[in-house]
Amino acid sequence: RVELAARWHTGGVYVHPVFVEADAPLSLDLRGRIRPFDRHLSVDSLRFEQPGVAVLSARGSWATALGLAGLDATLDLESLRLPAAFDTYALPFLPGTALDALDSEGLLAGRVRLAKGQPTEAALQVVRLFAHDRMGRFALDGVDAALNWRADGTAPASRVSLDGGHVYGIALGAIRFQPQI
Repeated sequence: RVELAARWHTGGVYVHPVFVEADAPLSLDLRGRIRPFDRHLSVDSLRFEQPGVAVLSARGSWATALGLAGLDATLDLESLRLPAAFDTYALPFLPGTALDALDSEGLLAGRVRLAKGQPTEAALQVVRLFAHDRMGRFALDGVDAALNWRADGTAPASRVSLDGGHVYGIALGAIRFQPQI
């Protein structure tokens, strides 16, 4: 049986190109089992929380002798808050791109499930996303979305809405649609 609880209260860590500072306590909790005799790893619960930025949880098992085919897992992105998550985890990888001058706001959440190493379900929720390029190239206002996919074809309907925005000065009005995924 493995149990790990870690809390980080102050300071910063730099792993090129990402710098994370503990403005609020970060936490990581893991509970699981390792069975070395049959090369099996089980994660009963894994939870990472960075207040105001991200909350992730996961569970699953992996029969390592089977490679990726032995992996059954669920990863839940409970919340990813913009702009903090974008600025911390994405922006360092984007210098020189059209996204390196992006102001963002909103909330993302989602889930990914794997069975026998293959994706079986994916879902992404976008709540009140605003994305504005500081160079004026584009802006998206009020994006709300629920994107759902299941390998067996039984996913709930997806939907996307946009209150407005612009692309290179061309105005975008309100848009609503249901993509087929």
